Amino acid sequence: MSIYSNKLCLFLMVLVLAVLPLHGADDSWRNLDERICPILDTPYRTFSGMEVVYGFPSSTGSANWGDLSIYEIDAWIRCLTLENESGGELEIQAQWNSLIMKMSDQPEKYSLNRAGLALVWSQRFLHGFGMQINATPGLYSDLESVSGEDFSVPFGVTAIQALSKNFAFFAGVRVYPSFQKVVDPVAGIYWSSRNDVVVQLGYPESRFEYSPNNILRFIAGARLWLWPDYNMGDDERQRLLFSEGRTFGGIELACGKHTLLTMKGGYLFSRKISFEEEADDVEIDNAPFVSLGLSGRF
Repeated sequence: MSIYSNKLCLFLMVLVLAVLPLHGADDSWRNLDERICPILDTPYRTFSGMEVVYGFPSSTGSANWGDLSIYEIDAWIRCLTLENESGGELEIQAQWNSLIMKMSDQPEKYSLNRAGLALVWSQRFLHGFGMQINATPGLYSDLESVSGEDFSVPFGVTAIQALSKNFAFFAGVRVYPSFQKVVDPVAGIYWSSRNDVVVQLGYPESRFEYSPNNILRFIAGARLWLWPDYNMGDDERQRLLFSEGRTFGGIELACGKHTLLTMKGGYLFSRKISFEEEADDVEIDNAPFVSLGLSGRF
């Protein structure tokens, strides 16, 4: 089966998941007027979306690689949400992400793909305490060939303590079985004034959002982006790990009642490519990037 056939089959699988019955829950726990925790009780703003990112060419300092540019396509749809009467909520998303690396000195490209589900169980307890358990089973592969080594189930748990309906702090851990970096922490503080201002300070992401009206929202932040390990099929280097940091700023425009257009720009830094069976890492220079996204309740 060719790489294009593999991608088509996986895309169709995600598409089938995407047309499952939507939103079994009535969002009764996610109510701004009655919320207890700003993280767990803020309503979902969108149900699906797609974003396209372009990272401008930058030097790798390697004669074999030359300059490197990246293209990223990220798409997701919330397939199902379910609630119980004890403060529990299950969210299921179907996700597809393709990260394409183009080298100036080589005709071929690295096409790194992630296809699967994102499952999040949110549980509310007494006195503002809550917890989220998540898992992202799926394929993490260049899709040159598909095997059992392409499949992985990263998972994590995060404890949340809301001190008021506007302020909370959180701490947890993400676990990546079979990846080079097995454990990654999650921690930070979160403050929001209803949905007008949002401030999050933490790892792996800090962000600021300000919405002066129902049409416009300003966004700024930074994130240390730990991409998953990708299986490389018959390549003797076996697995590839890509890591980078991103600082970003942009605007979000409401195009109608249920559609959002997002435009961002920023800077890519601390970029590195590692291979499981190759000692030397490929360091990548910093570079700007731009992105365009569309999301909504559709």
